[in-house]
Amino acid sequence: MFKHVLLFRFIDPEVCGPVVGEKLLALRETVPEIVDIEYAMDQLHKGRSYDAALIVTFRDKAGYLAYDAAPSHNEARKYIHAHVQESHTVDFEY
Repeated sequence: MFKHVLLFRFIDPEVCGPVVGEKLLALRETVPEIVDIEYAMDQLHKGRSYDAALIVTFRDKAGYLAYDAAPSHNEARKYIHAHVQESHTVDFEY
């Protein structure tokens, strides 16, 4: 299995955070390589907190690479890049 974990810090989390979630969760309908996808907004808002997290599971790295190149993912990415202040990712096989 291959995991893609992404943390977001948004310019305006209350406005764009839910929209980002809708766009990302909708990818399960257009990207068959997704085994599981989770998106959640932070609830504690501590000093080290990010605004949201995305966790996507694939069968293998090739599945992730297909997702990364998918047109629907690129469309979601355009919106995200316009509204994200900072992001960090971890990608790993287990």
